[in-house]
Amino acid sequence: MPQVKKKKKKRSETRRVGPKLGFECRKRFFSKNLLNFIMTVITILLVDYLEIEIVVMLKDLIETIESRELELLAEVLKAGVIHILAYVVIALFLSKFRRRFIHKAVMHYKDYVFERVLDESLSDFGEKASTRLMRSLSEDLNCIETDYLVGALNIFSISYIFFETSKTFIHMEARLAWPIIVVALLGTVFTIILSFMDHEGHHDSDPSGNISDQTRDLLGGFTVIKTFKAEKRIMDVFRHRSVEFSSDAEEEGSKTVRLYIKLTSMFVNALVFGLGFWIAFTGEISIGMVIAFIFLKGFMLEPVKELGHLIVRFRDANKKINEITVMMERVEARKDRRRDESLVDIEAFNDSIELCDVSVPFTPENGALHNVSLKIEKGKSYAVVGSYNSGKTTLIKAILHYFDQYDGSLTIDGHELRTINPESLYDDITAIFGESIFLFDGTVEDNITMFQSTERELFERAVEEAGLNSLVDNKGTKYPCGDCGKRLTPEERRRVAIARYLVRKTPVLIADELDFDLD
Repeated sequence: MPQVKKKKKKRSETRRVGPKLGFECRKRFFSKNLLNFIMTVITILLVDYLEIEIVVMLKDLIETIESRELELLAEVLKAGVIHILAYVVIALFLSKFRRRFIHKAVMHYKDYVFERVLDESLSDFGEKASTRLMRSLSEDLNCIETDYLVGALNIFSISYIFFETSKTFIHMEARLAWPIIVVALLGTVFTIILSFMDHEGHHDSDPSGNISDQTRDLLGGFTVIKTFKAEKRIMDVFRHRSVEFSSDAEEEGSKTVRLYIKLTSMFVNALVFGLGFWIAFTGEISIGMVIAFIFLKGFMLEPVKELGHLIVRFRDANKKINEITVMMERVEARKDRRRDESLVDIEAFNDSIELCDVSVPFTPENGALHNVSLKIEKGKSYAVVGSYNSGKTTLIKAILHYFDQYDGSLTIDGHELRTINPESLYDDITAIFGESIFLFDGTVEDNITMFQSTERELFERAVEEAGLNSLVDNKGTKYPCGDCGKRLTPEERRRVAIARYLVRKTPVLIADELDFDLD
């Protein structure tokens, strides 16, 4: 009889979902990242404040030149130089802290979600929720970075500089300030409303970036990762990988919004030049103050130009985070259900895998199986032949516990597959899929062994049998494969996967289109 042992039934740990999980997801942006966030906010405030102060210093400089007071001119020039130097230094710190905050925020969020997905079993991952979650990450991570994190900082900066500019305006000349503030506020409100009205669908982020490559790596290599039980080591590789982040994208607004922005700008310019020079002509304010107003009006118009589409895109990015959170709630709920199940651990594969009238319904991801019956005995070799989309790969996935929902009976050593703990199943089965080769950004050796301890003789024999001698002799086993194996040829990638398949030495070896891409 096969050796089995019953898993102890674990008490269910009811997870709180909804708002709490949503908070947990967003909290990852600040996990071990709070200092960078605080320094980013502080430097934004200082840079914006100094921008306004430099304009005020320009006004003082012009007025001092008009007064021909040399001693005062020297003081103003000295203060101006100090302000400019301070601005440059703080702006450099802002760039450093801002990038570091965004980088860590996205990485921590990605890691938080990836870790939970990697805890899934193959059967759970085969369900739509996990697949949708990974695809959503692939499409949405760049959007979360650009529109949610960077967008929030830009909204904060624009709002603060508008507030400070308004205070400076009022302090300098209230009669000129209030009309400009009112027009700018009305313009901002209307452009925000128009942006919401004209916005069509979600902002599409470019999923071709480095983060999305990681997502596709995990999605394509999930079977390999699970069967080698390499989740923790692969997570370490992905966590420490350098990530290139996208630059801030500028979305072109609708014609109506752009037209309103132009009209508001023209009105503000007319107020500054017309009313400003009229008051200057009467001698109540200086030419320097008018020039300062001309420069400062740009800060007043910033919300009119930018705030509408920034808020719309921030809202859409927030919706994407909520969608990912909902999918994660379903992932967590499935894990809770699995913890409540009493599963069998198979300590050794002793006899056979048997299918009796097994049927799997067709899905876009998998072909269908209809009443398949066969017996696969230990120590024998079998070939499954069929036309394209006839269900060959689906058969392999069924044996690998991809599906909980199937009709008929699928047993391993007499135990129904649904009742077997998938973790114990992976100790006995190794599989390679022809069209999907999983390689990560590690050495040739690590990609073959998947970080498992392997006898040197077995490793060298696998390299030879897989036809990798030329690669190893020329570049060595420590040669880095690159993301998705991009530093290797398609044939070399295939042979690395074959060598990985050969070093596993499990009782059951399954190959799907093993010679794909080979000469």
